[in-house]
Amino acid sequence: RCHGGEGTWVPIAEACYGYSQVRGTVDSYFNADDFAAVPARPGKLRCDGREVFFVAQESGVLRGIPGIEPIRALPSFLRLELMCKPGDFQALTTDCFTRPGSVQLLHKDDNVVKSDYDTLRAMEQPGGGLFDFKMICPKDPRTMGVVVVVDPFSTGAQLAAEVVARGYRLVMVLAEKDSPVAELVVGDNEFGDAPTVQHDNTVEDQDAALEQTVAQLMAMDDPVVAVLPGAETGVLLADRLAVRLGTRNNGMELSLHRRNKYFMGETVRASGVRAVKQLRAEEWGPIADFLREWNPSPFRVIVKPIESAGTDDVFLCKSTEEVQEAFLSVNGKINGLGQRNIGVLVQEYLDGEEFVIDHVSRDGVHKCVAIWQYDKKPTNGAPFVYNGMRPRCADEPILHEMIEYARKILDALDIRHGPSHMEVKLTSTGPCLVEVGSRCHGGEGTWVPIAEACYGYSQVRGTVDSYFNADDFAAVPARPGKLRCDGREVFFVAQESGVLRGIPGIEPIRALPSFLRLELMCKPGDFQALTTDCFTRPGSVQLLHKDDNVVKSDYDTLRAMEQPGGGLFDFKMICPKDPRTMGVVVVVDPFSTGAQLAAEVVARGYRLVMVLAEKDSPVAELVVGDNEFGDAPTVQHDNTVEDQDAALEQTVAQLMAMDDPVVAVLPGAETGVLLADRLAVRLGTRNNGMELSLHRRNKYFMGETVRASGVRAVKQLRAEEWGPIADFLREWNPSPFRVIVKPIESAGTDDVFLCKSTEEVQEAFLSVNGKINGLGQRNIGVLVQEYLDGEEFVIDHVSRDGVHKCVAIWQYDKKPTNGAPFVYNGMRPRCADEPILHEMIEYARKILDALDIRHGPSHMEVKLTSTGPCLVEVGSRCHGGEG
Repeated sequence: RCHGGEGTWVPIAEACYGYSQVRGTVDSYFNADDFAAVPARPGKLRCDGREVFFVAQESGVLRGIPGIEPIRALPSFLRLELMCKPGDFQALTTDCFTRPGSVQLLHKDDNVVKSDYDTLRAMEQPGGGLFDFKMICPKDPRTMGVVVVVDPFSTGAQLAAEVVARGYRLVMVLAEKDSPVAELVVGDNEFGDAPTVQHDNTVEDQDAALEQTVAQLMAMDDPVVAVLPGAETGVLLADRLAVRLGTRNNGMELSLHRRNKYFMGETVRASGVRAVKQLRAEEWGPIADFLREWNPSPFRVIVKPIESAGTDDVFLCKSTEEVQEAFLSVNGKINGLGQRNIGVLVQEYLDGEEFVIDHVSRDGVHKCVAIWQYDKKPTNGAPFVYNGMRPRCADEPILHEMIEYARKILDALDIRHGPSHMEVKLTSTGPCLVEVGSRCHGGEGTWVPIAEACYGYSQVRGTVDSYFNADDFAAVPARPGKLRCDGREVFFVAQESGVLRGIPGIEPIRALPSFLRLELMCKPGDFQALTTDCFTRPGSVQLLHKDDNVVKSDYDTLRAMEQPGGGLFDFKMICPKDPRTMGVVVVVDPFSTGAQLAAEVVARGYRLVMVLAEKDSPVAELVVGDNEFGDAPTVQHDNTVEDQDAALEQTVAQLMAMDDPVVAVLPGAETGVLLADRLAVRLGTRNNGMELSLHRRNKYFMGETVRASGVRAVKQLRAEEWGPIADFLREWNPSPFRVIVKPIESAGTDDVFLCKSTEEVQEAFLSVNGKINGLGQRNIGVLVQEYLDGEEFVIDHVSRDGVHKCVAIWQYDKKPTNGAPFVYNGMRPRCADEPILHEMIEYARKILDALDIRHGPSHMEVKLTSTGPCLVEVGSRCHGGEG
């Protein structure tokens, strides 16, 4: 084979010898004259060159590569190839796999090349200027041990990044299969190349599933030194893994109580600490009895999921009827974390201001690393909507009391290690727990820079310190002191809902004196719902300034911008619901013109779902992904299994699981016609029935069905072997001999042969039969047909309830080209102003009726022969040709 080394030597060879092994190799196969012209051995060099393989003389984590520009400035510099980048660990070079890169030098003067070569060798030496090491160390510091972060999304992403920054090897574990929040894992961060382990929470034997996950973690080259929960969904599994692997942990005895809000409250109460009055129930009867016995006055009762996050489905009810309505709404629903609510929690309403008490703990020593005061209020009909929060220092006795109360709860729930995020109401009778999570404060971690600036540290850093750096943990004060500056996290509240045309408020926000950072969860073209919880929040802004009056003024400005006409959003359409939720429209194989059909569906306000009819189809990649429907869900039908009825039911189940009903199924391309028929019939949308479905796709059945209806059809034979074809030709004896051979199912002029002898027919049969056609399907047999003379036209219809509208007539310019008998050279539109075109349209409609094409598009090719119109073929889908 050729000289390897990535071929970086090729330009040197070309310049020095006037040729290269690469060109010479191709000449040796295909160009005898050029090969003969190559000398038997290299002659005098035309210039001098060097390939310099860099040798790393030190190992460590790269901070930068300052030698790049000096190298590029060398007189003989030709090209630079680097195999490393800042942030990488560069090992000592001991072989070609630890080589950091190479440089190619070229110059007429060999003294110049030699001088530059010596320069490069000097630059490689310690302190020579090639590399700038952030850390010089013999081994990759990320091999100090494996740190597992379970569900590293929201603030868990920043926790994972901190782990990597400390030099540990990160492994990400996903706690739930097919979780809708798993996609929130940040993949383009500095830990994007970290391995991911998927825990299987779907199997009945969770002990066995745990062992499988543990086995994958223990198979890593380095030992697991810590297991951290990244988000609320990862808390339970993080506990189990930490205990099983023997790392710092909070034990399993109260693990469920740290996640389940009912058990949480009852455990706190049992420890003698103030807890909320509550009932857990999966049926209405016990709730009715509880309310009757309690008889709250005034009647203010909370109904919420037992396990969730934020204010997801939290209801404030003012009557028994409202409690029952909330129970029916929450129970059994899939919550914002992708989990099904099993029962509800009915609790007393706690009055007063709400605070967040964030702690980090090590060996039962608790450090309060932040106190946040929520701005949470009724908004858009929802009782509890986060509008923002601000950091507080523990300079008031009541805040000291809240911190001590929080620590009693941590002790009650056995939270001895790691982070905790607690929400506490300061009621008229003192602090009372809302809920606590044994993980970091969430909210995507947008609050972290505020905490760092105001407190000088954050819960994220403190969490890693609590596991690995006892001295730094000890240096953190027991509670927050005086703030270094003032800050606010402003959660945007959408006061109107609709489709966004733009977000003109971005630049004015960035110009605010205390502006720190902007996080948007929406973009132009999106539907923005009214904000009623953290999942409908359009974004947030972080403010920071030495002067708290500046922060307060900017906060008020942002609140004013949120109001209708305030300048934050520009709505293309203001509407109460996403117009794309008028119903689901399924487009099967939305490529070619099907892509434009899908785009039209979206433009009309329907929700698009794309179904792919064939697994591993080479045309599936033609589905347009960067169009306005690029975020539409895709369902892959499995056409490879023997039981296609079961496969159909699986596809139907996925479609029926959509939040909105399927209102139409449209074929996007020829490959989707059969499945579109089956889905439309099964789902009960407009359809053309199944009786003639195959006849609308199979060209042989198509022709015979047309003939049986009394309409002119082409003479033809379908065959999978040569014998019947020979008999057919002998009996027919066409004169002049012009016979068409083509696949039974395909599109366009794919493998359509015009044969002028029996021998050519046999050759075409052998070429077509068994071949993979242009749609990625294997040709089973061929179609042998009479050749139709005359001009070819396209008659495109759209039908509804059997009423056919001819929407276009195209005249093909199709002719023999480059040895092929039928090549599209173009087409032009025609109007139906001639009697013969009227006749063709009426002929086409008889074919539509014969094939039961009563609804939707049809694309028909018709030859205008000397004896009148005759069908070439018809597809019950739009005209293709990429639209």
